[in-house]
Amino acid sequence: MLRPEEFTVGEATDAEGLTLLLPRSEYERPLLVVEIEGARTAVILDEQFPFHSFGLPEENVWRGVLVKGVQIEIDQESLVDIDGFVVPPGVLVREEDRLSLSTWLEDTRALRRRLKVPLVTGLSRCSQGQSAAFSRWRIVIGEGIGKRVLKEFPLKTADGASL
Repeated sequence: MLRPEEFTVGEATDAEGLTLLLPRSEYERPLLVVEIEGARTAVILDEQFPFHSFGLPEENVWRGVLVKGVQIEIDQESLVDIDGFVVPPGVLVREEDRLSLSTWLEDTRALRRRLKVPLVTGLSRCSQGQSAAFSRWRIVIGEGIGKRVLKEFPLKTADGASL
């Protein structure tokens, strides 16, 4: 549940920091919007286009309920070995001074490529060349006893097994 002061209604371009956009109808999509260095990137969080990312244009058609100030929590039991492997979309990666989400990026030629979208930057630096990946994570709001889970992501393989 959300308290009235925890959300507004508007366009994804109104997002500040890390924002969850919740759809109001079947024609809208849930998005995670991140603003880094003045540029906004959105990641689709539904089953139809899971973890597809794109830069938000000035003229925006993405609208819904904006929950600003959300945080990411990681299930430390969901570590995934990515050394020498391609990172699947939906996996969080902690490396250097940031936490990134592995996504699909569609380019203008309708080709897909993987892209790590930084969700949180300015963290303590990891050792040179070291990283950790996690397949289970969630989006939360609030602190302590008032913390609420808004969305969870337990990633699974094609056969239904957990990553």
